[in-house]
Amino acid sequence: MPFPPALLSFLAVLPPLWQQATSHLPATVVAEHFDWYREDDVAARPVARLGLSIVRLADGSEHAYLRIAAEGLGVDPEPGFEGVVDANGVTAHELERAVDEHRLRFELVGAGDRALPDGAVSDVHVAVTRWGAPPRRSLDEDGGFGVVRTGPDLPLELSAWTGALPRGRSALLVSMDGMPRLRVAFERRDGAAPRILSVESLSGRDR
Repeated sequence: MPFPPALLSFLAVLPPLWQQATSHLPATVVAEHFDWYREDDVAARPVARLGLSIVRLADGSEHAYLRIAAEGLGVDPEPGFEGVVDANGVTAHELERAVDEHRLRFELVGAGDRALPDGAVSDVHVAVTRWGAPPRRSLDEDGGFGVVRTGPDLPLELSAWTGALPRGRSALLVSMDGMPRLRVAFERRDGAAPRILSVESLSGRDR
């Protein structure tokens, strides 16, 4: 039986360490959701595309997978002439700085489960899964407009994958410079399909 397209795209971008650890285990996408990260201002513009999956391995464990992309449907361009719809070059530059300067932290935080008590933290693995030059608008030799990809390669997509999700509720918390910026809540119950409960872009003050 062929794998569904969602699973093939998921496996295509899995970082090498995850592939090595789970290559012997068939995987099934059991929940999927797309959203946006919104900047911390009144307009709350969507400046990054978020892809969320919960994947079940053959051993029954279920893992969350998050993709943060500077390109994707609905992403607002950076201001100015060079901005291109569905892409944000500023986001790509911010991802580069955050990765190079180790400013990002990803945590799987428990919410009242025996295996991962309320407030406990589990490690999350992170890797850049797509590099490239962000698109930008330019003038061609004839005075017309075009879209080009020139300049240095930047992180266009950053991916994070968790250990096994605990029973009950948990949250994947993304912080920058020690301030929470994104929270994704999950629920996993015996006998029921796991759920992605919510996706919140945070102001940096709430946890």
